[in-house]
Amino acid sequence: MFPIMALCVQLLLWTWIDPFVWFLFFPAVFFSARVSGLKGGLIATILCLVFVWYFFVPSRFSWEIARTNNLWSMVLFVFMGYLFSESQERLRQANLRIENALEQSRVAKARIDELYQQTLELDELKTQFFSNVSHELRTPLTLILGPVEKLLADTGFNQTQRHHLDVIERNARFLFRHVSDLLDVAKLEAKRMNLQYSAVDLSHIVRLSASFFENVSTDRKINYRINTPQQLHAQVDGEKTQRILLNLLSNAFKFVPDNGVVDIVLSELNGRAVIEVSDNGPGVPDDMKQAIFERFRQVDGRSARQHGGTGLGLAIVKEFVSLHGGEVTCLDAAGGGALFRVVLPLLAPEGAVISDELTNVNHILEQQAVDELNQEHMDHQSELSTINDADENKTLILVVEDNPDMNAYLVATLAEIYRVESARDGADGLQKALAFKPDLILSDLMMPRMSGDKMIAELRKHPEMVDIPIVLLTARVDDELRIQMLKAGVQEYLTKPFSTKEVLARVDSLLVARQRRIEDLKRSEKRFRLLFDTMLEGFFVAEAVLDANGEPVDWRFLDVNPAHTKIIGLKKEDVVGHTILELFPGLEPYWLNAYKHTAFTGEPVHLEGLVNVNGRYYENSLYSPCRGQFACIFTDITDRKLAEEQIRQLNAELEVRVEQRTTELKAANQELDAFAYAVSHDLRAPLRAMSGFSQALTEDYGEQLNDEARDYLNEINAASRRMGDLIDGILTLSRCTRGELRRDDVDISQMATRLLEEMSHSDPERKVSWRVDDKLKAYGDERMLEAVMRNLLGNAWKYSAKKPDANIRVFADAQIHDGMSGFCVADNGAGFDMAHADRLFKPFQRLHRQDEFSGMGVGLATVQRIIHRHGGQIEAIAKPGEGATFCFTLPTGSEMENKA
Repeated sequence: MFPIMALCVQLLLWTWIDPFVWFLFFPAVFFSARVSGLKGGLIATILCLVFVWYFFVPSRFSWEIARTNNLWSMVLFVFMGYLFSESQERLRQANLRIENALEQSRVAKARIDELYQQTLELDELKTQFFSNVSHELRTPLTLILGPVEKLLADTGFNQTQRHHLDVIERNARFLFRHVSDLLDVAKLEAKRMNLQYSAVDLSHIVRLSASFFENVSTDRKINYRINTPQQLHAQVDGEKTQRILLNLLSNAFKFVPDNGVVDIVLSELNGRAVIEVSDNGPGVPDDMKQAIFERFRQVDGRSARQHGGTGLGLAIVKEFVSLHGGEVTCLDAAGGGALFRVVLPLLAPEGAVISDELTNVNHILEQQAVDELNQEHMDHQSELSTINDADENKTLILVVEDNPDMNAYLVATLAEIYRVESARDGADGLQKALAFKPDLILSDLMMPRMSGDKMIAELRKHPEMVDIPIVLLTARVDDELRIQMLKAGVQEYLTKPFSTKEVLARVDSLLVARQRRIEDLKRSEKRFRLLFDTMLEGFFVAEAVLDANGEPVDWRFLDVNPAHTKIIGLKKEDVVGHTILELFPGLEPYWLNAYKHTAFTGEPVHLEGLVNVNGRYYENSLYSPCRGQFACIFTDITDRKLAEEQIRQLNAELEVRVEQRTTELKAANQELDAFAYAVSHDLRAPLRAMSGFSQALTEDYGEQLNDEARDYLNEINAASRRMGDLIDGILTLSRCTRGELRRDDVDISQMATRLLEEMSHSDPERKVSWRVDDKLKAYGDERMLEAVMRNLLGNAWKYSAKKPDANIRVFADAQIHDGMSGFCVADNGAGFDMAHADRLFKPFQRLHRQDEFSGMGVGLATVQRIIHRHGGQIEAIAKPGEGATFCFTLPTGSEMENKA
């Protein structure tokens, strides 16, 4: 469109703009490229070039170019048109990409807004869920703690019953504290946590809260120092301030070691109260000093962490401090460890309602904070966690559990039936498992020092621990972890809370199965020992004796069987415990190398050789029962070796004799060749004379002779011809077994066709139908194979002479072996009786009378010898009056190459 508009305008204005022929066409190309991109710009450039060339370039309205400068200006215009089009196309594509990116960003923003809104809804639902669950749990917990306190106040219970009630109360308080923490978190997230200010003595609150931990410090010999002013009046929420102090002190006593130091200091600074709680424990890494105040965040969050907890204590501290308008920080203590500094305003915000009554923290939370510390550091050893030595025949179970109450409960439950040993963590469990070799291990997963999964992995590295059944008790409901543990060799994965009856049932089932396997193993070992003691071959097991670098330098006998004693001549007590080089000094290196290879690779080795120490030959089969050991089955083969040596000597003598006999046979063959030549020459000379003179008599005097004389001459001629054929047959039969075979590819189809055509021409009166299959290929001496085919086809032609519908076929044999090719020649002639087939291939043997079918009986004998020389076989199948089929096989060219 733009080139046409430019043409019209320029034709109108040409009088004023001549000679600026390109004046309006550059804008036309530019706008075309701007609208339609590269393609449109190039089309506009071509159109503008055509318009200018025809309408404006001299001579006008002609395609002739008067000046060369006009041609160059046209080239320059095309180049500029391409540049315009290319640049506009790039700009167009860039704009499209920008529009697509903007659209994608708008979609992504909408998706992000949607996800953010869903996140807010999920947070709200989570907060509501925690709040509802916490409220619902506090009621049954209260109904548990109340009756338990009344029962504990009763003095009618025995020690065991009171112990069970103590466990119930202690764990109910523990659960109550966690529920309270979750409820506080839910209120804080929902912005529903309000402060109840009251005028209090902050020093009194600090001393009161600190007093709960004095017994803990005394029991663990901790230097516990409390430093507060006599009085420090403040307007704070008393209950939440006590919660802050309880959480900080509980945290300090949890991580401080026995005989450590815990300090709590209260001071005033610029109208603000400063509370500092410090210890000389492991401290907090610098990268965690801010993160530990996040919810559910713990310094050591692994399954093998040293201390339990939910990770909410410090988060609640931070939230309560923030509600007061203060701040809490984590620093490094002067004596090592952690220092938590809390800064609180002494005055409540303006407008806040100040109460004169102090709201104390729930006594359950106070008691639980101390109970948790006592429980975490209590002595795990008790009368229930030791092995019952009264009955060593009882099954031994190892309980690995870091929670003292759970540990004691499991031990007490199992001790009624089994011997029980307990461990307080994975490292302790690993040590005791290797020391006591328990029949079953009952273990927790999340434990300090070493987690349950790591303990199991270490146990399975020890061969004696591979088959020990393990029952895993854990609070983690995780299908992926369950599958991982089952793959690692855990037999049962049970989640807490669990049924005691179910645990006992599963333990009993595993122990019964283990006992059954042990009994099967004993029976198997008994059978092995019987075989070991009665086998005729020598058998011994040896282990490597290693040097400082872990390389085997010798092999120590672990066990030998009676046959070993009989073969070697050393008693068992003189062998077991000693090394191979002690008993066989100077043993050949190849024996030692074979021992090392089998023991450290696990690959069986079979070898035989001479032991120079005793001059005996042995045949050894080596196997590896485990790394660093090998088992050897051996026999003394000295007698066999001596016999083999005698056989080798006899073979050498036989080879000499064969060579001598071969030389004699070669000489005999040479003499036979000379004899055959002489016979051929000496017999043919008189035979030619007889045939020649009888032929001359017939030709010269035949008319003068009477009929009887002519018959005699004809008989002489016929006998001469038969004698000549007989001599040729004998020579052929003799030569076919001698001379070098010159193998090559032979076309049997072509050869058979040629021979049959020759027979048809030589006997035109015969009407014989014949068929030769295509692509019959053989590999052999072409000259000899032609003799084979000539004899077989000649026989087929001869013995089918009395059939009016004579038929001859040459085809491939379908029933052949690998590496062989088969061929058959069949006719429907006289055939023969298979009872006489054994005479068929013998020289001068005939199955038909001479007056029936002429012949000398050497043809098939010649065929058989040629086929046998080629490495093949020949056979015949026939029926009298129904014809005969001769099939022979020849090796293929690939088979001959393989044999070569």
